[in-house]
Amino acid sequence: MSNRWLLKPIPNPEIVAHLSEQIHVPEPLAHVLAQRNICDFDSAKKFFRPNLKHLHNPYLMKDMD
Repeated sequence: MSNRWLLKPIPNPEIVAHLSEQIHVPEPLAHVLAQRNICDFDSAKKFFRPNLKHLHNPYLMKDMD
C-alpha cells in the first residue's frame, strides 16, 4: 500500500509575520498555525486555550446512548 503526503499551501509571509508578533511565537510555529487556518489572535487563543463549551455533544455520534 502506498500513501501520498498532501502538503498544505504555503501561507502568506505577511500573515505569518503578523501572527508571530501577535501571539509571541517563533515564525516557524506561526507558519504551521497559518497553514491550519489559525491566522489571528482570537483563533490562536481558542486553539491554545480550549474551552469545554467549544466541544461537540458526544451524544450526536452514531450509537451513543
